[in-house]
Amino acid sequence: MKEEIWTILYHKCSTNANPQYQNCPAGEASWCKWRKAEARGELTNFHHDKPPLTAQVQEVIKPVYEDLSRDELLARCLKAHTQNNNEPLNSLIWSFALKNLHSGTRIVDIVTFLAVIIFNEGFNGILKVLNALHCIVYFNRIYSHSVYLLFKEKRAKERQFHPPSNAKQALQLDVQKQEAQLNDIMKVDMIQDKNREEIIEIWQEYHKKKDCISGTMTAEQFDKMFTRGKKYSTFLLPLPRANGYEFIMSQFCGTEVHMTPLLWYQVHKENAPECLTMIHFTELKDSKNIVLVRGEFDANSLNVQEAQCLANELQLYYSMDDHQRLQLLQTFSERPDEFKHMDLIAQLETISLNMSKTSNVNARDAF
Repeated sequence: MKEEIWTILYHKCSTNANPQYQNCPAGEASWCKWRKAEARGELTNFHHDKPPLTAQVQEVIKPVYEDLSRDELLARCLKAHTQNNNEPLNSLIWSFALKNLHSGTRIVDIVTFLAVIIFNEGFNGILKVLNALHCIVYFNRIYSHSVYLLFKEKRAKERQFHPPSNAKQALQLDVQKQEAQLNDIMKVDMIQDKNREEIIEIWQEYHKKKDCISGTMTAEQFDKMFTRGKKYSTFLLPLPRANGYEFIMSQFCGTEVHMTPLLWYQVHKENAPECLTMIHFTELKDSKNIVLVRGEFDANSLNVQEAQCLANELQLYYSMDDHQRLQLLQTFSERPDEFKHMDLIAQLETISLNMSKTSNVNARDAF
């Protein structure tokens, strides 16, 4: 090792009259051009194309090489007690938790653990972590991105990510789930003589003190949403959380849309509990040109604002004609390998979730 340190200095000080390449590796594969020429028998034609270090420069830097080749210093390298390994590890940590963004202690702890795993075992170690979390590898193109987003610290007041909930009870094969009826909430006969605006007002007033969100749609909006829902029945919606975004899986079923965190679905499959269920009542669709909407959410997983955000996103993708969002729906369903989750984040960060221009809502309405 001592010879290799001095090799660099001798190499840079060599001239045609005084070649000092004795420590450079020999052979045609050597990085040293002089040694290559020697192996080929071409030294007579060899000429240095760069000037050597001057005597003054040599005098200044020689003490540095003497210090680097001290026996005491080199002895510390025998057990790899150097900073060389620490620098790549630090670089890996800060590639997750960027230095120009604030990261809390929890984020730094998590990224340090993951960086150590990658540094020692490569990305195979991350697969072991996913396996311990009961994450299906099939979904790694989705989950890997949510892991990355976990490290993107955001200055938000929303809740933290929620751990997987308990699975709901599996339905018996011979039991068919019945669609919700408007009569279960209010007597339809008593509002048949009301006009559209009066029904909207009644619906809003009824839900003001209920633990759910509500809204209304026109028949055209409903038809467009569920026609598109039949074609693209499953999709992902990003939900802002305190440490980034959590992906929520949505699925159309009848006149309902069921939503569950992607992590819950990975753990419980079809028995994953819903965090939000959007129920559409169509009894007045033809006669009053109105579809009443009710969103029932799990208060342990979502608050009112988060439920509204998901309902708004659902309408943006399925009830409105935006080329970019339609393309995302199509890519997710038909070409999943080309789907980029950052496109979902970009859409959410550039659009307004205030849908008051397209629907009638109250303070707790979802649209």
